Amino acid sequence: MSYQRVLQLGPDDVTAVLFPMYYISAMHAHVLPAMLAGASCVLVDTQSPRDYVALLREHRVSWAYAVPSWWRLCLRVEAFRDLPSLTRLAAGGAPFPTDLVDELRARLPRVRLHDVYGLSETHSPGCIATDDVVRAHPGSVGRTLPCMEAEVRDDDGRVLPAGEPGQLWLRGSRVTTGYGRDPEATAAAIVDGWCDTGDGARLDADG
Repeated sequence: MSYQRVLQLGPDDVTAVLFPMYYISAMHAHVLPAMLAGASCVLVDTQSPRDYVALLREHRVSWAYAVPSWWRLCLRVEAFRDLPSLTRLAAGGAPFPTDLVDELRARLPRVRLHDVYGLSETHSPGCIATDDVVRAHPGSVGRTLPCMEAEVRDDDGRVLPAGEPGQLWLRGSRVTTGYGRDPEATAAAIVDGWCDTGDGARLDADG
């Protein structure tokens, strides 16, 4: 629901499912949002960026999502430009470097770019930087989804003020209730509903 609403997916959209189907982002970034929107899914059966770019054109894909390194490979393909159906492109699973953002904007100027941050423990996205945020706050993963909260804490668990670096904690309806048959790992990672992401972060004054 988060992906469908943030990306405003509808029945005319087509997505290309690049990730393996057992991977959480395949279901939560592609299949389930498409089902909710009445959109279409194309299952990608190639590891060739050239074939993938051809697939985007052939199936008139409007919503594409991959890790940043995949988009770098696609930029080596000359045909990765002027894709009239592609309206939204996102990166996740690793930092989305600003130089890569610039290259993608130069190659695909009409496409809105998004940066997705999350974990398996948050069922894929915890934060999404929509295109306007990617432009205004380069390098940021954006704000939390409406159903999520974020805090940055120090090593002693103290909540840090805006601007100070620390460790990111997330809480909300997307956070898992725990690890299967592993109460010790659950207790270590999830405290009062807050998930210890293990990732370094800082919050700015805009959240």
